[in-house]
Amino acid sequence: MRFFNRKQRLSLVTFAILYFSLFFICRANSARDPGSYFFQPHEGYRPTYSLTRIQESLHYLSRYNQTITTPADPYNQPPPTTKEHVDLCVGIVTVKRPLTQNIDTTIASLIDSLSQHQRSQISIHLLFALTTPTDHPDYNHPWVHNTVNRVLTYETQNISYTTSYLRTLEGNKKFTSEKSLIDYAISIRSCYDTTDAPYFLMLEDDVVAQRNWFPTTTQTLHSIEEWVRRGIINPDWLYLRLFYTEKFLAGTPRTGRSISPGVLRLLSLSRDYVFV
Repeated sequence: MRFFNRKQRLSLVTFAILYFSLFFICRANSARDPGSYFFQPHEGYRPTYSLTRIQESLHYLSRYNQTITTPADPYNQPPPTTKEHVDLCVGIVTVKRPLTQNIDTTIASLIDSLSQHQRSQISIHLLFALTTPTDHPDYNHPWVHNTVNRVLTYETQNISYTTSYLRTLEGNKKFTSEKSLIDYAISIRSCYDTTDAPYFLMLEDDVVAQRNWFPTTTQTLHSIEEWVRRGIINPDWLYLRLFYTEKFLAGTPRTGRSISPGVLRLLSLSRDYVFV
């Protein structure tokens, strides 16, 4: 006795072919999507475009790593008498990482695709967040002063924390979040005090920027300004992006309570911010 007639068997086979075809198509197309059920870590974490950008940025940076064209101690920079007139101030905090340092590719990928006019619209402030900044392998490299607008250390900034206290935070991982807040606040304060930039961009020291990051960012900011003008959004806006690797964090009440105080401490200045 047959359970299916010829027409039913044909329909079942057709469905199975379509189902498995769609399954393998989704599996192939979503292998690099961390939010997909078909995400494959070995494929998803394999860099493609990033490797190209790293090579491009390091090649570009090599021209700035020859000689220092400024006095012998460029890091004891006095506060400027007038504020820089720029459209965007970029704050970057770097620490000594255990294996490789990526701050060079971060800086280079930010500026290698900029025109001279675009570069003049940006002020980059780099904080070496170490009580002994010379411990950072890149601290004395010529490219640092030749590419960055302001190089910051704890000693050159007017902060209320003692060196011993900062060293305690630096030496214990359980104080990482507290030290991060201090470092971010120093970067924000530097931009606020030395530039008149209406926007502040905070970057980690291990990111790689796309070639068109600046036009895309300015275009988005212009769109936001238009939305403000038309009353679509509140003029006191803040775009805050929190992420862990490639996956977005869920905003649960528990995490919200722990994150909010830190955000409020950081954003005590009347500017607009973008965190990446």
